[in-house]
Amino acid sequence: MFKIGIYGLVFFLAFSLNAHSTDNPNFSFTSADVSQQLTQKTVRQIYQDSTGYIWVVTQEGVSRYDGYQLLSFVHDPRKTDSLSSDNVRAVLEDNEQRLWIATDGGGLNLFNSAKQTFSHWIKDEKTKNSPISNHIRSIFLDEVGHIWLGYNNGNFSRFNPDDMSFEHFDTRQLLPGLEKDAAITAIIEDGQCIWLATDGNGLLKLDKQTNTLTRLHIGSNKPLFSDRITQLFIDVQQRLWLTSHDAGISMLDPQRLKFTTWQHNENQPNSIAADLVHTIYQAVSYTHLTLPTSDLV
Repeated sequence: MFKIGIYGLVFFLAFSLNAHSTDNPNFSFTSADVSQQLTQKTVRQIYQDSTGYIWVVTQEGVSRYDGYQLLSFVHDPRKTDSLSSDNVRAVLEDNEQRLWIATDGGGLNLFNSAKQTFSHWIKDEKTKNSPISNHIRSIFLDEVGHIWLGYNNGNFSRFNPDDMSFEHFDTRQLLPGLEKDAAITAIIEDGQCIWLATDGNGLLKLDKQTNTLTRLHIGSNKPLFSDRITQLFIDVQQRLWLTSHDAGISMLDPQRLKFTTWQHNENQPNSIAADLVHTIYQAVSYTHLTLPTSDLV
């Protein structure tokens, strides 16, 4: 019954998206009963952990769905082991099936499933072994099990959950010509490179062996389509996809090292629905990509 409940929730979300995209007037919609239990209606992420629980991330804490009901976790100033901040950005599991919660204001949290409590990693000026900011915007688990944290101030860190150590990267020091700070909105790995999307500075590329950082942006010799990147995705053909806040989507072909861009065009009904694209994922069939745009949220 637990798995049936989980699959029912996922099916409802996928079905609603597909129905909207066809604009079929024969469909009608009602809110899922479980949505009434959410602490807040703006959902930033839906994540299924290794035990089957569904985690729903909002701006007012995080909720866990067991197939029947939601259990919500929020910050309680009376309890030192509660969630450090209600403004949760994302969650993920590491290779030991430990759940980490990135917050915008309360640093990094680790969930203790047995006690249903949280441990906190917050900025500490006295040590480098802490986040360099409590305002975490993005989080990513790489192939060797390290957790990458992107901050609102444009810097980022590599965190080793095995020994709880941090390695920090100052974007301004690595790119001295950078004129402004811009939040790291998404992180993804591609071989020996870490790609970092920013909300204002375009796309950053870190060489993991040399720690060299390079930048692609609208002012580059080969201009990027937008400096305001919302999400990154690598498909089964190892092509890098970028979604943007203001200019549609773009794809980097690894063979030709060339970007191809798609934008909304009112005169072309088969163009994307809007230039504000929030995220992207690939269907199980591996033949289609789904693009939630501003028209779908």
